[in-house]
Amino acid sequence: MKTPREIGADVLHGVLMDGGYANILLNRALFGVHNGRDRAFITNLVYGAVQKKTPLDYQLNRFLKKPVRKKDKYLETLLRAGLYELFFSAAKPYAVVNEYVKIGKKRGGPIWGKVINGVLRNAERQLTSPEWPDFADDTERNAFFQSLPFWLVDLWKRERGEETASRLIDAIGEEHPPVLRVNTLKTDRNKLKKLLAEKGIEATEGALSADALRLPKGSDLRNLPQELFAVQEESSQLVAAVLAPKPGESVLDMCAAPGGKTTHIAQKMKNTGVIRASDLYDHKIELIRQNAERLGITIIRAETKDALLWGEESPADFDAVLLDAPCSGLGVLGRRPDSRLRKKESDIAELGAIQRKLLESAYRALRPGGRLVYSTCTLTRTENETNALWFVQAHSDIRFLPFADRIGGLNEEESAAAAKGMLELLPYHHHTDGFFIACFEKECK
Repeated sequence: MKTPREIGADVLHGVLMDGGYANILLNRALFGVHNGRDRAFITNLVYGAVQKKTPLDYQLNRFLKKPVRKKDKYLETLLRAGLYELFFSAAKPYAVVNEYVKIGKKRGGPIWGKVINGVLRNAERQLTSPEWPDFADDTERNAFFQSLPFWLVDLWKRERGEETASRLIDAIGEEHPPVLRVNTLKTDRNKLKKLLAEKGIEATEGALSADALRLPKGSDLRNLPQELFAVQEESSQLVAAVLAPKPGESVLDMCAAPGGKTTHIAQKMKNTGVIRASDLYDHKIELIRQNAERLGITIIRAETKDALLWGEESPADFDAVLLDAPCSGLGVLGRRPDSRLRKKESDIAELGAIQRKLLESAYRALRPGGRLVYSTCTLTRTENETNALWFVQAHSDIRFLPFADRIGGLNEEESAAAAKGMLELLPYHHHTDGFFIACFEKECK
């Protein structure tokens, strides 16, 4: 039977070496782990070691005498996991060394055990005064310890200035406990909050969304009625409120998987009307269907479709359209530490161009008098404000639609922005993801 450390190392290897997604691999690995402390340990080990990959690699290069062979890459994973526990956790060093030596011997024989023992013992001796690179400033230092690429630091400094860039990087390092969205078709927030308390989970109401409940880190939701809620980050819950769909309307969700925003829209519509929801891949469409069925929603018609085709095939068919566009995802790096390993600066311009094509498709699919919401979970000018302004300038019958009255809890600056039809949520203001929302109306000619 595998120990929690070995399970964690297996997941970490799948993320770092095989390019797997941490949340998916963790869910599979934790399926048979019933001890709450073990589940928490494995989760913290995986996300922690991924988040600290850059400093861990720095120490690994210092202590490892020569690179490991390609067939021995799991040894490298074990060393990263051990170094993470030594440098960034409260684990007892002797336990860390002994446990990883055992796993090394089990998986690679005595030679692996010897290498692990040598590297981790040497690292242990330097814990009181570890060596790190020299940094130009605190922002660069924080980016290093968050494993953020320096191009991102430079981008945020150029677009937002030194202070905001520093605060954004700090916010990425904060904990991001889970957030629930109450399924208002089945219950209300007070009732769900009470049920959670009966299960020993002390939830607090969201700062911005009327349907949100924030949970303590490590909350176990497996024994709760799954039809009463969806796990959905609070900033993304605002999209349905801004779109303001009405019962009986025809709504399009262009890039809908896995269906969090789609099912929330259905709740706002009281499960009457019709929602067309599309995505590119069959397995993602199945996720939308499963989520809708679990929540008791019947008005969603999910289909595999390229969102660029909606404007051509369904011109002026919809009262409201949501384009939650594919984006660089820089606003969710705190919750998805493995995603920071895949980011490239060149992606931003490419995605910006794709987003404009999708906006054109959304424009054609929208009826005169209809509403369009454009949202991203990123924080770049190219993908957010620049695209929104371009869209209004490109179409004489499109205007920004104010929505400050649809969201509670905004600060003064955010309220002023929402009153003009655009809103950017910075993570350090409300402890949410970084998010962008623009709302438009297509005028009747």
